[in-house]
Amino acid sequence: MEAVAKLESLAYEQLKKMNLPRLPKGLRVWIGDNVWWLAAFFSVLFGISALPLIFGFITTFGALVAPVNSLWYVGSFTGWVVVTNITVITFTVLNAALLGAAVNPLKESQKQGWTLLFVLWLVNLLSLALNVLVSVLTLNIFNLMGVLIFGTAFLVISAYFLFEIRGEFAHVEKSAGVKRRKTAKKS
Repeated sequence: MEAVAKLESLAYEQLKKMNLPRLPKGLRVWIGDNVWWLAAFFSVLFGISALPLIFGFITTFGALVAPVNSLWYVGSFTGWVVVTNITVITFTVLNAALLGAAVNPLKESQKQGWTLLFVLWLVNLLSLALNVLVSVLTLNIFNLMGVLIFGTAFLVISAYFLFEIRGEFAHVEKSAGVKRRKTAKKS
């Protein structure tokens, strides 16, 4: 986790240098308070979307290894399909698992929840890089342009919101316990 902390500090410093406008305090607090149910929703969504991907992989793989006329073509095609499908399934399951693991710490406003979201952001950065690499290797220019435009925009926007709510989560020591927001009304 030390490497993640260093990457977090590096990313935070880079975003700070950009002098981006800050979200209003009330909105940052609201997002910080409610990000846990968004994580739960998207964790379930990724989990559900992994099921047809796995079923599709099994049926596609079975169809591709069936005997056909040109074994060379099928072998090279099968290799790319298998690698691509396994990669997509892996990242989908990883997204679901990280979001699911982040729900309770986010609900308790713990730094660990925010850190899991940051790790998820790093995983999506890796996913984007692999998608670009596969698009270049397969000479898929349309996919490459879409991945570069939309994938990069998603990562930049999500990094902005992620670091905007960073201060809403406690940086607690192991012995200090859980930070709870003070919501008691003054009499």
